[in-house]
Amino acid sequence: MHKILPVLACCALLAACGSSTPTGPSTPPSLARTHFLAFGDSLTAGEVTAPVSLIPDTGIAALLPRSSRQILMPTASYPTQLMSMMQARYASQAGSFTMPNTGKPGEYAFQGVQRFPSEMAAVSEVENRSPSPRSLLPKCVSDSCP
Repeated sequence: MHKILPVLACCALLAACGSSTPTGPSTPPSLARTHFLAFGDSLTAGEVTAPVSLIPDTGIAALLPRSSRQILMPTASYPTQLMSMMQARYASQAGSFTMPNTGKPGEYAFQGVQRFPSEMAAVSEVENRSPSPRSLLPKCVSDSCP
């Protein structure tokens, strides 16, 4: 038994060292497309609930319930957050990403279906790219669906 123990220890040590071959520098990840259209409703636009203490009590805001109100914060929109994550993940392409935010608060899904072709055409025309940009469609994830 005492003779087997050193042999097992040597085998374990050799197995731990392994014989992996160096892979060299890995290529950074990249995307085939860098132009995206963020299309949707209030979630896409960045509408969030804010405490009334942050909102002045003027105009139409005075008609809304006092506990909280919806305000538009583009930095809270999912396209802004997604863009930040994409720029971090695909750093070599970070400067080439575009993602217009065409979110429209209060829009129903059937209205979005009607609006989508013109939004896609407008972005394609501005980008002057072919093929068209990829679209991100978070429709019907909130209570704005019929």
